[in-house]
Amino acid sequence: MGHTSRKGQLSRVLRKSHVGICKSHLLSSPSLLHNIKVDNRIPINLQTPFDVTDNSVGRILKIGPKYYSVAYSCYFHEIDPDTLETIGTLDSWNSFGANSFTPEYVQDKEGNIYFMGSVLKPTLSYMPLILPHEIAESSEPELNGVKVLGHIPPRWSFGGCGMRTCFAITENYFIFIEAPWVISLIKFAATFIQGYSMKNWLDWYPEEGTRICIVDKTDGRVIQTEIYAPAFIVSSIINAYEAGNEVMISLNDNDY
Repeated sequence: MGHTSRKGQLSRVLRKSHVGICKSHLLSSPSLLHNIKVDNRIPINLQTPFDVTDNSVGRILKIGPKYYSVAYSCYFHEIDPDTLETIGTLDSWNSFGANSFTPEYVQDKEGNIYFMGSVLKPTLSYMPLILPHEIAESSEPELNGVKVLGHIPPRWSFGGCGMRTCFAITENYFIFIEAPWVISLIKFAATFIQGYSMKNWLDWYPEEGTRICIVDKTDGRVIQTEIYAPAFIVSSIINAYEAGNEVMISLNDNDY
């Protein structure tokens, strides 16, 4: 797999003369590193000189009467739904203690919103998050009402899985699939110099297999982290449900 830059992708799209859509392939947002803190105390305001220019990595989230544009960063941008102008910006660290979060979310039948965050504490930890329905549906929702469901440590001390979007919920559990597609700190640093895109930050370790983590939704307890499958890449789970004492997961997987 060759290196991909923003300039190279744009040139290919223009030559094809049609719309090009990709996911997690363009350059990092300044906000992705703006909110890194060590041991939850000392901010490290490392800024990349690039913007996320790919609209497919973000989405619009409706919380109560308010609309937010969210992406792979630490910011909720409140927007006017009629003009799309930015009204204000909220920081996930100040609101609920996450250095970053994913724009993908799952909503249960009660209206609770689940999504995934991460934090350096002092090493990386995945953070399943929940916005309770009474806050999500209120006339004046407060994002500091987001609750941390628990913490899931990654398998690698030098970096975590680059695909934190692969999660789902059942009636009792939060499920997270950790593929062995791992962020390389050295390649990440090269972004500043070479302008590489996100997929070029990641190393593939097929011998590590794929880990499936199951978290109790009531108390955040990780009840099973030793379920392993052959290595595969999956960006999201299609469906998950409980059948007796088993948890069933439907997904589309891809070989690297």
